[in-house]
Amino acid sequence: LISCNKEKPNAEITAEIKESAGTQVYLEKIDVDAVKTIDSTKIDKNGHFTFKVHVTDPTFYALRFSNKERITLVVGPDEKQEVSGTFTDIKNNYWVDGSENSLWIKLLNFQLNRTTTKTDSLSKAFNALPKEASYDSQREEYALAWQEALEKQINFTREFIMKHAVSPASYYALDQKINPEMFIMDEVDDYHYFKVVASSMSALYPESQYTKAVLN
Repeated sequence: LISCNKEKPNAEITAEIKESAGTQVYLEKIDVDAVKTIDSTKIDKNGHFTFKVHVTDPTFYALRFSNKERITLVVGPDEKQEVSGTFTDIKNNYWVDGSENSLWIKLLNFQLNRTTTKTDSLSKAFNALPKEASYDSQREEYALAWQEALEKQINFTREFIMKHAVSPASYYALDQKINPEMFIMDEVDDYHYFKVVASSMSALYPESQYTKAVLN
């Protein structure tokens, strides 16, 4: 009975990850309100593994590896995505064939990682300065550099959304953060971009949970 009620898979993720033989990999489904681990498998001696899923609209998934690193993918109906890469620093050392949307996610994360590396470094340098007034000019210099890095990231995200509004990756872009407390895109200052994503998602995927979230 359980078998008969299960929806048949209509999408597939296969992978070949170097230096990963014998390790565990988990498939996570990224819903609007939660991230759920829905499957796992042991990677074979050649670094191969496969996951199959059923989706009605493009859906966000993550491959979580035993080194705690993740690769985020957008999986649509009837897609067969092939992931290749190297286990060490996998988030920066992978490629995806079969999904342009998943490659846009890779680009977004690559750019954000560059920005957060810079802002984190500036924050540490700022906080390490002695509290004496003689260091105020240096503090101001670090603060301005931090703000410039953030503004560059904001402009990158805005430009990305305007170029790729029809991709679910544009929804992902709205949800990125510079740190755990701060989103890149502001619901007031970037209201126009939220509207652009809401409009395109409503036209293409009206029943998607991500569409409903951005409309809200």
